[in-house]
Order: sequence, then structure tokens, then C-alpha cells
Amino acid sequence: MRRLVVSMVVSLDGFVEGADGNPPVPEWSADLDDWTTEAERRFDLLIYGHVAWRQMAAFWPGAANVAGMPPGIAAFAGWMNSVRKCVFSSAPVALSDWSGSARADVSLPDLVARERTRPGQDMVIFAGVTMAQTALRAGLVDEIRLLTVPLVMGAGRRLFDGPLSGRSLALTDLRRMDTGAVLSQYRVA
Repeated sequence: MRRLVVSMVVSLDGFVEGADGNPPVPEWSADLDDWTTEAERRFDLLIYGHVAWRQMAAFWPGAANVAGMPPGIAAFAGWMNSVRKCVFSSAPVALSDWSGSARADVSLPDLVARERTRPGQDMVIFAGVTMAQTALRAGLVDEIRLLTVPLVMGAGRRLFDGPLSGRSLALTDLRRMDTGAVLSQYRVA
């Protein structure tokens, strides 16, 4: 059965979004290349709310053509631009701005239930704290992957803020990255 994973970059002080609304950005490295390659092999559906989708749609379509862009980002852009994306939005979004994007036609729980029955790889919420919190509160998340970067943001939004129910997590992987970031992976019990 396909699983739903929340995969976020988080600052050392726990923020997945800064006061300016932007996520912490990891330093690109060989280990981050490996992390993105794992994502390419594992996921075939990205789930977004409209805010995170707009941020991603503003970056990824042209990322491979930006002068000085690390080769790993350019390679990852090919996958990001070709993989299927589902956007939850009541506001208008220009789906043609990012290939492979479609508007959700059902609720998040219904989408996840439907996708679990289909053949394919796992689903992931890569960005968007609101979407991730919604999925966590609804009990839809099977796994949480956090890339903790050595950065203190001081303010912003945390993934685990608000009325999230107490769920046990089991650590399944812990890796130190070559930049000092730490990748931790948890199974939701």
C-alpha cells in the first residue's frame, strides 16, 4: 500500500517557515544530491496547498536554466517538473505554470484513501506547513522525514505547533549530512 510522507526542511530551532514565509534553505552538497535521488526513486505524487505550490511553481520550472545553479539542483528540477502534483486550493491557480499539476477534486482524506489503492510509489507533502499539519491532524501521515539544517531562524511557523494529537513516533533512520544537517526519519505509530 502506498504511504503518505511529510518531508520538510526544518531549522535547528524547529521552524519550517521563516517569519517571511520562506522555508529554511539547505546548503547543497553531495549528501543532498543523494537525498533528492532517494525522493525521485520513492515518490510519484507531490501534494501541495496553493501557497506552497505557488512558491514551488515560481522556482522549479526555470531552475535548471539558472546560471551558477549546482548540477544537483538542475538534475532534481527535471524530476520536480515531471512528477505528478496535486494542488488543494479554493483560489484560482494557473496550473499550466508548472507541468504535471492538477487541482484536487476531492478532500485530502479522500485523495489519500484513493491513492493508497492505486499502484505506484509513495505520496509526499514536500512543502507547506498548513497542508502537512492538516494531514497530521487527520491521521493520514505514515512517515515524517525531517532535514534539520544548522540554522537558527528565530521566528516563523513550526510543523508541530497547534492542536496536533499526541502520536508516538518511532525513529527509523538518522544520518549526518556532509553540511552538518541531520536527516531524521520517523514512522508514525
